[in-house]
Parts: sequence; structure tokens; C-alpha cells
Amino acid sequence: METIKPFLSSFSKLKKLSIDALNRDEQKMDPELFDSLMMASPRLLSLHLTGFSLPENVFGRMNHHWKYLQSLILKSTFSMIVTESMLEQELVPFLENHRNLRNLNLTCQSRIFYNNLKDLHSFEL
Repeated sequence: METIKPFLSSFSKLKKLSIDALNRDEQKMDPELFDSLMMASPRLLSLHLTGFSLPENVFGRMNHHWKYLQSLILKSTFSMIVTESMLEQELVPFLENHRNLRNLNLTCQSRIFYNNLKDLHSFEL
């Protein structure tokens, strides 16, 4: 992920980004790099990240960024604790602020006990 740092300045018109971790071990994504990526690519429509352990509060971090996002795919083998309060405080506000989002795929080791995502055409967790 560090290899994209030099290119961030050219991401302002980026529409689609797909990054796969090539290492079999879980790759931790640096929170500062993730924040820089959000700031550098405001017009992003599609984000697909595979094999990364994302920063804490990932939906809270994204809440006011990537307003045009239509597809968000986050695939990982990491364990993610998904509680109803986390969904209400992070995911639901994120979805409310991203009305263009039509595809949400979160693949991780987790459990979900909340079903208020009726506006999405597809949702996987």
C-alpha cells in the first residue's frame, strides 16, 4: 500500500480503485495513508480493497468523503467486531451520507445482527 503514496497527487479525477494485498498474511492499512487516499480521490465511484485490515472506525472515517461512491467492496480474512451500536454510530450514518451507494460487500469474519439496509441493491457481510 505504501507504493501508492507517490501517486496520490494524481488521484483527484480517479473514479475506480482496486487494490489487492499480494501477501497471504493480513496487511494492516496505515490509517494516515487511508485518510490521505480519501482526501486525494474525492470523485471515487468504486473502491475494492482485498486482504487489508482496515483502520478502526473505517465507516466513521469515510462518512464525509467519497460522496459519489456507488460500489464499496472490502474483503478480508480479519475478524471484525460488528455490534448494533457500531452499525448505528458508523455504518448507518455512512449509508445516509452516501445515497449513491448501491453495492456494499463486506467480507470478513464477523456477525451482524442489524437489518436496516433496505436501500442497497446488494449487501453482503
